[in-house]
Parts: sequence; C-alpha cells; structure tokens
Amino acid sequence: MYRTHPLKDHSVNILDREALGISNIVRKMILFFPTSILICLPSELLQSFLEQLAKLTCQFAEGAAQEESVCADDCLYMEAFDHMLEAWISVLHNSQEFPKDFCKQSAMQIFNTYLKCHLSPPDGTRGQGRELDVEEIDDTEENDRTKFQDQLMTIGVVGRHVPGHSLTILCKLLEERTRRLYGQLQRLHSQAMNISDNSILDCLFEDIHWLVLIAGHVVSMDSQGEAASIPSEIMQYSIQQGASGQVNVQTTLKLLASPACHLPDVPGAEESSDHLVR
Repeated sequence: MYRTHPLKDHSVNILDREALGISNIVRKMILFFPTSILICLPSELLQSFLEQLAKLTCQFAEGAAQEESVCADDCLYMEAFDHMLEAWISVLHNSQEFPKDFCKQSAMQIFNTYLKCHLSPPDGTRGQGRELDVEEIDDTEENDRTKFQDQLMTIGVVGRHVPGHSLTILCKLLEERTRRLYGQLQRLHSQAMNISDNSILDCLFEDIHWLVLIAGHVVSMDSQGEAASIPSEIMQYSIQQGASGQVNVQTTLKLLASPACHLPDVPGAEESSDHLVR
C-alpha cells in the first residue's frame, strides 16, 4: 500500500523525529522486499517511487548538514540520512535489474546534494548556522574520514553509478578551488594576511578537504586491512571515454607527466584528457 501511495508533497518541512521514522520505514521496505518485487510495479509508479526516495534523501542530507553546523545534541536527520543511504545501496547494487538508466537521475540528485552540503557558499550551503572555532573542532571531533566513513563509501557508490557526471563535476570543482588557493597564496606572499584572508583560506581548505574525500571514495574502494583499489566501474568508464573518441591518449599522458602544470598550460587537456587522470 505504501509503495502505491508514495509521499507526494515535499513542500512541507519534515521534522527530525518524523524523518527518522520515515527513513526506518523506507530502509526496512527496501531491505526486506527483493528488487524482483519492486520491478513488478508499473514503470511510471516505480519511477515516481524512486524520485520520492531521492527527494527525501536530499531533504534529510540538508537537515543533517544543518545539525552538523549547529552541533545539535540529537542528530536525528543525520541518522535518517544514513538509513536512506542504506536503502540506496541496496537499490544501486541491484540496478541492473531495473530498466536501463532508471536510477541515474536519482543518483545525480543525491550526489549533487551531498556535494552542496559540504561546500561553502555560493556553490554550497556548508556552515549556514553557528560554526565552531577551528581549534575547537580539531580538539573534539573525529577525523572526517573516520566519522563519515559509511556515508563516504555510499556516496562513492552513488558517484560511480553516474561517473560521467560525478567525475566531471569533481574535476571542475577541484581545479577551480586549487586555482583560487594558488591565487590566494600568491596574494598573501606579497602582502600581510588580514582576518578576511584567513576566513577565505579556511573555506578553501575545507572545500578542498571534502572534495578530496569525496573524489577519493568515488575513484577507489577502501577495504579495511587491504590496499585501496580502483573499482571496475571507473576502469570501464575510462575505457569507454577512449573508445568513444572523447579522450586523446597523448594529451592525457602529457597531463599525467606534468603534475606541476595548471590544466590550461597543457594544450587540449581541458577538452580531451581523461577525467580520472585530471
């Protein structure tokens, strides 16, 4: 009954305690009902169901980011978001049973929202609320890679489901942030740093920190006790780029051999280099 009557109005704000209950229902339904049952639903209904799940996931991700920024005692949105990611892992691991490209739009939506929640304005919404001192964070918080390990691993799976989208946007954001950091450091070299400069650098460092974390979990799989490996989806995407003529191998090799160069300094790199190498 629930699957045939998904929530339709998401203009209302779902409270944190409601979010936790809803996410539990969704998680249990996805985990305990096999994909073979889901795909028996009419195509339009199944598409609508996945779209609503994606909207809820994004809404809970945004709520979790708000909780993180104000250091809430009860992180119910965060817990709800984790439950939704558990459900999506099950869906994406069985995505081959769905019609072709059925889950891609939802995967892009979730990936974009997670990025937005961890980037500073104007590209993102990180830090909207009371923020802690850098020293206080350093002293009291777990390492982000450890604290958000499960989230990052799942977002990596989501990103690998749409590598053409996730790698492209990660490349652009990392290149843009490193250019800005280089410019800021050059500026600081020629004049004394003020409070505004310090704030800008903090934002840039935090943006790059999260972009590297997310990118690392998209392009590699980190198993406990084993060396990280490049997933088959990423290797397949790289092969497809070359087969379709989108990538110039010589340009890519030149870029790979020039780690100290900016992307524009390598002719043709922006248009025809492998996204993974970039």
